[in-house]
Amino acid sequence: MVITSNTAVDTLLEQIQAIRFLDYPRVLTLAEEALALARETGYTRGIVRSLNAMGWACNRLWQTARTVPLAREALSLAEANGWLEEEAYALLNLESCYAVAGQLKNAFQACARVLEIGETLGNNEIIVMALGDLGVVYTEMRDFDSAATYYQRSIALGEAAGEDLLIVFPLANMAADYLLMGRRDEAIAMLNRGLDIATRLGFAAGRDFCAYLLNETYLQTGDIAAAERVNNEFAYPTPLIEQLRIRLQIHKGQHADAMKRLQRLIATLPENNDIPLMISLYGDLIALYKAGGDFEQAVHACEAKELLNATWFQTQAKERAELTAALFEVERLERELEERKLHETATLERERALLAHRQQQELSDIKRQVLTRVAHDFRTPLSVLRTSFELLTRYYERLSPEQREQKAERIDGQFRALERLFNNALNVLRALEDRITPESAVFTISSLRDSIAVSDEDRDRVVVEIATGEDPPVQNDEVLVREILSQLVDNALKYSSDVVTVRLAVDASALSIEVEDHGPGIPENQRQYIFEPISSAHDSTRMSGLGLGLSLVNQYVHLLGGEFRLDTAIGSGTVARLTLPHLRTLLIPFGESVKMA
Repeated sequence: MVITSNTAVDTLLEQIQAIRFLDYPRVLTLAEEALALARETGYTRGIVRSLNAMGWACNRLWQTARTVPLAREALSLAEANGWLEEEAYALLNLESCYAVAGQLKNAFQACARVLEIGETLGNNEIIVMALGDLGVVYTEMRDFDSAATYYQRSIALGEAAGEDLLIVFPLANMAADYLLMGRRDEAIAMLNRGLDIATRLGFAAGRDFCAYLLNETYLQTGDIAAAERVNNEFAYPTPLIEQLRIRLQIHKGQHADAMKRLQRLIATLPENNDIPLMISLYGDLIALYKAGGDFEQAVHACEAKELLNATWFQTQAKERAELTAALFEVERLERELEERKLHETATLERERALLAHRQQQELSDIKRQVLTRVAHDFRTPLSVLRTSFELLTRYYERLSPEQREQKAERIDGQFRALERLFNNALNVLRALEDRITPESAVFTISSLRDSIAVSDEDRDRVVVEIATGEDPPVQNDEVLVREILSQLVDNALKYSSDVVTVRLAVDASALSIEVEDHGPGIPENQRQYIFEPISSAHDSTRMSGLGLGLSLVNQYVHLLGGEFRLDTAIGSGTVARLTLPHLRTLLIPFGESVKMA
């Protein structure tokens, strides 16, 4: 009996799979039937898949608040049983709810997990959908360039996998972004492509969305013939398409016919059936009344539109409140689960807390030592500043213009030294507290070379060698890499009076940097301390400094996943060698990273 019931559930789920893009209400009905049958027989996997199917349909029918508990139950069961595919689809449903609620950080985290699962399973459909959803979230953030990147990846992978249905909305969403960016020709090409696919496969929602955007674009550009072609070839009996026909008549100056058609359409639509569409239709009606000089009717239409706006605002507020309450309930359940886990692992957590306390105490000690060192090292430039300023102000009239300029330059140099000391200390503290997040970018090795900033008196002492005659690109955090190179060069110049040689090289996997000086070298008994934030291993009273540079470099290299070592010998100088692998991860603004193929 159980086998027969399970088979019946699976049959219903197969029917849902065949129509999931084509008939959302029917999907919801079948999924409810499958869920009831699966619960009755205790078929857990059938329960999870039915919940996911219901969440899919509810999301697309804008029943977002209803989706949350469905997705949460499916996710909990999938995680408990280790069903990765079902977990991914539950997360996709939950991620859509987060995006609608404006909780973009949670949406990103859900997409990150979905991408990880998709790559683990080799499931192109899951990856395509997650990439498309990432594009939507970036669009919500108004970062259209990043959104386009993920839409393009979603489209390319969907095409390669033969998943044409999955690329219709990425095409339409990317086209909508391009329209906002003024790239109309590219947007029109994408919409035509999405319209062809949706029409061929009977995907009504995608077809209407593409047709609407395409028609509006043609009307805005004044291409009445193209808009008319869209209406003639894709004139489906829906209120949205009927509105497009009416707008076409308005653009052609057929105001009387447009008025009749518009009034008839408004009269035939059920009350509160599609409030945004009704608001848009009343906007067209107001424009027609004004164009015809019937301002009294225009006022009545304005009043009707305002009532609809108020109704829509209340509806949206209610739905948002319900969705927020549902998400809060999810968070409450997650907190309860986390509390149970914490209770079960109380001993381990206590040990971790003690370790964290010790680490925090050590961090506090380091901070105090750094601040003490900062205060000490500030004395010299402050003393020079005070002396130079007093000389400049007291003997200004007696000093020649050249002497005044020298004093002013000395003051400026000491200010820059103070700024450098302060920035080094601040960056070390930030790195110690893990408050720096890498941001991937592409830059050239020549731009890295040109970023080396030294004083005029040291300019001739720095020689840069690039291991290739070309100008290869580097993919890494440009700001951190420049800071690493700057710190190494500054350190080498400080402890050497001879030439400092910088060697840069790039291959397919990493950027290599070498900085060689001919200074005194580092004594063997001090080498173990050189990466500590307050270390200044070189034994030279002439060469004072905060001793934060190498600590900062070491922190940054570790953060970027690289390798760093120093080769040094007494009397022969020091060579700093580091390798930084290209960042091939999707760095998400909220501090999470997603491995990509």
